[in-house]
Amino acid sequence: QQVMVAMGFCWHGKSRLYVVPEKTKVSSEVFIKSILKPMITYDIPRSFGDKKHKVIFHMDSAPSHRTIKTQEVFDQYKITCIPAKEWMPYSPDMALMDYAINGNLKTNLKRRVARDRGQLVRAIKYQWSKIKLLTIRRALRSWRKRVEMMLVRFGDDVEHVLS
Repeated sequence: QQVMVAMGFCWHGKSRLYVVPEKTKVSSEVFIKSILKPMITYDIPRSFGDKKHKVIFHMDSAPSHRTIKTQEVFDQYKITCIPAKEWMPYSPDMALMDYAINGNLKTNLKRRVARDRGQLVRAIKYQWSKIKLLTIRRALRSWRKRVEMMLVRFGDDVEHVLS
């Protein structure tokens, strides 16, 4: 079984885990309504309070993240988002969520047997809840070193060098 989820993190903590409804194509409309606006109106104020103007949002290259409609939402809420043209090319070594979180989530989920989608969603939420702030902060601290290492290696893989 597969479940598509969205989540985010920052120095102050984690967002809620957002579950994409089954068999849903994540258009920009679905992304904005089901994930982005709830993150902006709930998670960011919870983590940043009146300092939401300091938030810099970074996303992966999913098509729904790059639309004009999505960018307009950031403008509407006065949230800075790194423009898609400034995102690094796909590299699991550089994407914080990929190298710091997703691998651990998937490893821990493989140990569990889910009989149905609801059970899998509960297991994902449980594993997300277990990720500690210390883990997130270590990942954020290591990111600069990873980028510098990638530059020294002219874009080559860095995971084996850092391990």
